[in-house]
Amino acid sequence: MAFLQFLLYYWIEDWIRDYFVSIRMVSFLLVGLMNHMIYKIEHRRANNFVGRIVHDFIFIIMFFLLGNLRTYILYGTISDVENGALPLIGVVMLVLIFEFSVAILKRLLRLFKWQIL
Repeated sequence: MAFLQFLLYYWIEDWIRDYFVSIRMVSFLLVGLMNHMIYKIEHRRANNFVGRIVHDFIFIIMFFLLGNLRTYILYGTISDVENGALPLIGVVMLVLIFEFSVAILKRLLRLFKWQIL
């Protein structure tokens, strides 16, 4: 959230304005992957498919709740809910696609004996 606020603060810069969506998506995916890597470090085992999906849902819900809390405190409105920017089916599909990609990546890395996730 802090990184995204930093980007919004420097929105006037051309390189941020031109690549804002790409930077935001890549940073969101990297944080999602880092959640899984931190889980493995803490628990000394990889999380299963259902556990990764639950972790992703918790991350997404907390991310949007924190963003909406800031918006609500500053402006007295909740923008994502009012504008319909967070459809449930889309989020579910994105999480499943993301976790399917992570599962394929894990299998490929295990094949090469580079197990990091």
